[in-house]
Amino acid sequence: MPGSASPAKAADGWALDRHQGLPGAVTAARSLRNPWADALRALALLGVFIVNAVGYAQAPDYPQPVGGPLPANAPLALVLHGLLVALVQGKAWSVLCFLLGFSLGDMALRLRATGHNVWRGLRARYRALLLVGVLHGALLYFGDILTMYALCGGWAARWATTRPARLLRIWRHTTVLAIAMQLVLGGTLWLAQYAPSDPQPVPIVLMHASTPWDFMAANANAYLWAQVGSVLFFLPMLLWLTVAGLLARRFGLLGTRRYARQFWRRHLGPTHLVLALALNLGLALATVRLHALGQADTTQLGFATVLMGLPGIWLAAAAVGWCMRYQHRHPSPPRWVTWLAPAGQQTLAMYLLLSLALVLGRTALQSLEGATAPSLALAIAAWWVAVCAARWATRRGLRDPVSRWLSQRTKAALLKYAPR
Repeated sequence: MPGSASPAKAADGWALDRHQGLPGAVTAARSLRNPWADALRALALLGVFIVNAVGYAQAPDYPQPVGGPLPANAPLALVLHGLLVALVQGKAWSVLCFLLGFSLGDMALRLRATGHNVWRGLRARYRALLLVGVLHGALLYFGDILTMYALCGGWAARWATTRPARLLRIWRHTTVLAIAMQLVLGGTLWLAQYAPSDPQPVPIVLMHASTPWDFMAANANAYLWAQVGSVLFFLPMLLWLTVAGLLARRFGLLGTRRYARQFWRRHLGPTHLVLALALNLGLALATVRLHALGQADTTQLGFATVLMGLPGIWLAAAAVGWCMRYQHRHPSPPRWVTWLAPAGQQTLAMYLLLSLALVLGRTALQSLEGATAPSLALAIAAWWVAVCAARWATRRGLRDPVSRWLSQRTKAALLKYAPR
């Protein structure tokens, strides 16, 4: 009954709201957040800042999100480009999607513990996020990821409370689908060399749009076309990573139990981190060599992107494994985790504000002429400012309007379908 939660549930932060009869799953659970998950989310957002800012500042050598090294053949640009390809490209979104699944599973288990309709509540939340993604992509940034995250989260929500054995089978099936679509993507990029090229890539059109209406029209058109490719090739990979996050929550892999210790030591130990790092550095070096020799055409870069897809995820997973092994050896998290964790609760606001800053700062980015080093420095500085602001907001209990609206939509659905 509303307002009659047991002391045990109240201590766990999941007592029913005294005034609305709603579970505290959407609000009180913030005090129970995993600091490692929040810190990793904030750190992964650094990769998003870098890729979006560096890629937006130049007409990228598609399909590389970080573009190419500029000025061409400049030693510093080549080195920085190689590091970005090896350590950033394809890593940030994979960590964020894994954590999306982890948070989805966490919320689902807590809602089920209070007897509420998990599917209805999560579906309302991801429908609202889908609307945010569409508006963000059509009006601000054609490279929006929220749309795919909303579709992926809404789909995976059906499996949020599935038995672990069945969830593991689903993950195996999505693994096969993700790898198959990567192979199809490689073949598509090979055929792209025979298609007529666009004389004006999307970023050039956007950077030189004469009026806000021209910018919005070009951005919306690019966003719509990007979603077609994302649904066909990108969504299976996102779904695979989201289900992996669900499994991590169901088995407590981000905790300190014995099973979690054994898992990370056995499947993603130090050897995996060294091998994954060496493989990604080697592939990045090959990409840099293509640029240095002037042979970085669409076919070569397409194969480089496909080849680095799974190795990039392997490196990201091995890095998470290193963090978990550190957690198992030390009773308290390191300083960087405690410092970043508050900012990890504001990642949606940070991401949306980044897109707004890119649009408003088009003239400043254009003055950089796509140079790799200044664009990278600007992205890191912007991330640092955003993290400091997010920490300040979290410590004062502030939340952005979009996050509050998502919570309200979730609560409304839970109230509508609450058990009588």
